[in-house]
Amino acid sequence: MELQRILPHFPNIPSFTLKLRNMKTRWGVNNFGSKTITLNTELLKKDLDLIDYVIIHELCHFYEANHSDRFWRHVEEYYPKYKEARKRLRG
Repeated sequence: MELQRILPHFPNIPSFTLKLRNMKTRWGVNNFGSKTITLNTELLKKDLDLIDYVIIHELCHFYEANHSDRFWRHVEEYYPKYKEARKRLRG
């Protein structure tokens, strides 16, 4: 699973529960309060690099619970081409 490969690169994040479900408008959600990451089952139809991006995006929310510049710097640290991935997911 991609998460197991990526997770070691994220020190100091809390233990969390992973859920998979079909979502209409989001690829992933990090519910910081309940320590739950939910990934859209439609991701299974996407390339592995896009799955990596969504996982990294949601894990970065443990560092920044918003989409501030600091958050995007964290994402970029782990996934430098995140802007390209976002475009591909939207297209």
